[in-house]
Amino acid sequence: QPLVERIRSETELVPLAVLFPENPKRAGAMVVPLPQAKAELHALQTIFIESDHAFDGVILRAYGNHWMQFELMDAATAQASEIENWDIEEIATDQTSGS
Repeated sequence: QPLVERIRSETELVPLAVLFPENPKRAGAMVVPLPQAKAELHALQTIFIESDHAFDGVILRAYGNHWMQFELMDAATAQASEIENWDIEEIATDQTSGS
């Protein structure tokens, strides 16, 4: 199941695309509001961790106070950027453990 569909079907969250003004068919980023409840936040993290493991590239995530930005990076780009071996699960857990 595609990531955005899975987020929508397993949570009540609605991911949004941030579009480039010069090319509205291309998303510059994807964002999803962060749930307030820890159980819902954990469910969202689980979706991303499982999706990242199933994806041949890397799903980059950046957590803010109210929103999380995510972007898909293909395997070749991840390898060229030397981030294909990052422990994304550990980073995601560390970023949100204080919330």
